Amino acid sequence: MKGHSPLPTQRPRINARALLGKPARQATLRESNLNMVAAHVFAADEPVSRSAIADASGLTRATVTRIVEILIKARILEELPPQPAGGVGRPVVPLAPARGSLVALGLEVNTASIGACVVDLTGDVLASEVLPGNFIDSDPSLTLAQLNQLGASVLRDAGDTSFEVVGGHLSLPGIISETTGILHLAPLLGWRGIDARQLLGNINPIDSRAMQLGNVTALASAAEATLRHRDGTNQNFLYVAGDNSVGSSLVINGEPFSGMSGWNGNFGHTTIEADGLPCCCGATGCLDTYIGRGNMAVYAGLPPDTSMASFLDQAAAHHNPRISAALARAGNALGIALADYVNSTPVKTIVLADNLAQLLPWIQPQLDEQLRKRVLASPWLMPVLEPPRTSRHAAMVGGALTVLQGVIANLHERLESKRWVSTVS
Repeated sequence: MKGHSPLPTQRPRINARALLGKPARQATLRESNLNMVAAHVFAADEPVSRSAIADASGLTRATVTRIVEILIKARILEELPPQPAGGVGRPVVPLAPARGSLVALGLEVNTASIGACVVDLTGDVLASEVLPGNFIDSDPSLTLAQLNQLGASVLRDAGDTSFEVVGGHLSLPGIISETTGILHLAPLLGWRGIDARQLLGNINPIDSRAMQLGNVTALASAAEATLRHRDGTNQNFLYVAGDNSVGSSLVINGEPFSGMSGWNGNFGHTTIEADGLPCCCGATGCLDTYIGRGNMAVYAGLPPDTSMASFLDQAAAHHNPRISAALARAGNALGIALADYVNSTPVKTIVLADNLAQLLPWIQPQLDEQLRKRVLASPWLMPVLEPPRTSRHAAMVGGALTVLQGVIANLHERLESKRWVSTVS
């Protein structure tokens, strides 16, 4: 793995709800049975046997066996080494999502880095690379050409020519038309009205026209939701993350609600002070001008490219009144913005990720004070602030998982095209 380590130690996985939730009007009995068997394998915390699937699904063991054999042939599932049976009988052969068979490419652009990764059906990251840099007011043609090379590099680094690349996903920090591929606005990048797919170009074997697009924060929250589903924690939360700009994604029942292609996820442009400092979006007094890394550094008298790690190291090593003031200012502003959000939504769990996770111990007093003062329900129910399950750059993993989930959600179409489902009943 090149660059710094961006990926979660606990891997996300395919969301099996995509299989169980297909509308009945679209599903023949054959398709329903296919989805049911695959869902039981992808949803299981541990490898599962054919007999366990039959018992849980109500399908006959003969039907489960036929479907499993097709899914193994299609490299969707794989058999693991036999395990001793609990009693008398033949060893049990566990089933699991196939490793290194179908893979997807995840790409990500942020103000301070670009990244790429290759993810398989198990959620394993086969290769990844993150390239740090300053992409504020960058040239989109040059940046996306660089990202193209990064994507091709990680596909080579995955090191296995036997896998099939089923698609790719590009995550961008802005407002995107997922159908036309037009990035309407990414203020800090300085990108407006660009055709992201065209500028990215083809990454063999992925045709750029088939590249999926999404908002960085929404895709990172999708990866967060898969991990929270896996460990059984709250599936209703507000995910807030960022570096120089702060984005948000509201997650309800484990599904990101980020309608209008990112128009409603620009948390960093919440107004804190109507006549405050100018923001790159053209307004004044936005949250980003208080808690964006570069803006915090400038307020503290440091260079705007100071890393968050360096900023906090200096805060710990020296009693610098300007750094202390910048931290207090950021904490108060974030508390005001979060209180407004909590007062208008039913979500009381807030996940602070990326730089905000690093900042939390330093700004907790100001956050708590503002939340107590401004959240109407605070005397009875204070919002819960939590660190993320994912690590930095979760968007590119979430994007790749989205592509794979789409394949699994449409298994019947894929297998019919391969002529592998004629015997499923």
